[in-house]
Amino acid sequence: MRRALLLFLLLCIVSIALWLTLAFLRRPSRVAVFPNGVRIEFLGSAIGAAEFTTERSWHKTARKALPASMQKWIPTAYGGNCSSGSNSATFFFRVIDPSGTMGGPDPWHSYTIDDESGFRYAASGGSCSSGGAGSKVYGLILRAYPRRQPDVRFSFRDSSDAVLATLTVPNPVTGPFPEWKPKSVPQTQTLNSVTLKLRSLQAGGSARWPAIVPDWDLSSSDSAWTNARVRRASYIDATGNEGQHLSPRESAWQLRALVFRERPEDFTVGERLRVTNLSIPAAGNFVDVDQSAERQGVKLTMLLLAGAGRLHITNGVRRGMSTNAVTQRSSSSEGTNRIETWGSASPFLLVEVQNVQPEDEIRLRLIDDQGREIKLTDPSGSSGFGFGGHIYKRSFIPPDDAKSLTLEAVVNRPLVFEFMVNPADVQPAKSPETKQ
Repeated sequence: MRRALLLFLLLCIVSIALWLTLAFLRRPSRVAVFPNGVRIEFLGSAIGAAEFTTERSWHKTARKALPASMQKWIPTAYGGNCSSGSNSATFFFRVIDPSGTMGGPDPWHSYTIDDESGFRYAASGGSCSSGGAGSKVYGLILRAYPRRQPDVRFSFRDSSDAVLATLTVPNPVTGPFPEWKPKSVPQTQTLNSVTLKLRSLQAGGSARWPAIVPDWDLSSSDSAWTNARVRRASYIDATGNEGQHLSPRESAWQLRALVFRERPEDFTVGERLRVTNLSIPAAGNFVDVDQSAERQGVKLTMLLLAGAGRLHITNGVRRGMSTNAVTQRSSSSEGTNRIETWGSASPFLLVEVQNVQPEDEIRLRLIDDQGREIKLTDPSGSSGFGFGGHIYKRSFIPPDDAKSLTLEAVVNRPLVFEFMVNPADVQPAKSPETKQ
């Protein structure tokens, strides 16, 4: 009985080894080599924020069943997670430098993606990487690429735009895609009291970063929106691509335009939170504010003003500060305590925001007792995650004669206009002689 069991286990091991060998031999080759010997291998892809890994279920089974001497048959697992929106695609590559010196600049200057007609998509999604000298895993994020094709062709280029290597990899997206019908330009739409007219579309941008430039005319019967303007505009096609320059082979593009107000006086009390008569903190000290309100469904919390130095917040409640200034934010854990550290060589403020919508802009203003607005560093975007939402940190230098401060936060929610346009309506770029 024991001999039969051993024989059965041996047959299982041999079968698994044969299975691993066949799987390895059948695996398609997605490898290229740069002129300097750097090797790049395609690992796989993921859509949106999905977690990527090369590990398969049979890898785990094989690790449990195979003896240590046969573990080398099991491929090393690689993984990652990075995206640029729910509809972006991230392509993962392993890069090996035989010299073992990699760890500084990327082994390529840029990369491009061309479709079957020769149209070039701008690589505008960003990237992420992990690893060290000799071997790194890159995630190259694409917001736009030829999604109607079965394969995607990456061309890795040097600083002179010469091709170092190309890799053709599978497209993770399949159809069918909806059929969009365009409308002719000009087009006009009205939302609330704002009328936005798309007068024309014109090719523009640069050779590396081409763009389709819309010409707008905005008007409003509401004085609060009279000085508004289109601050963001992007094109979307039926396959899910988004960018400033999409394939003209598509039957239509959706042009999405966001109209924002610009002036502080254009916002109502229901869109802002203001706290007055705040003391100016000295170095190594802070002033608790801790006032909250909900504006347009967004919870705004004025946390504090701090002088130059290093601030510690434990479990979102206990606060302490020293004059040892650091500029980098950090977080750590000590037992059941989570400690957030913020610092600056000049005074700074912290505001927490919860339930903010993707298109919202949070505008922060600091005004002294004489009505002077104080310049804040990095006027847009959050600086980190807090215990309940996004934390906005802004540094500032108050005037020497200022006695108190007013802190204001505004929820600047845009109007969103969507036009369905025909790529054929894009006018050629103006020549230098015709530009005004």
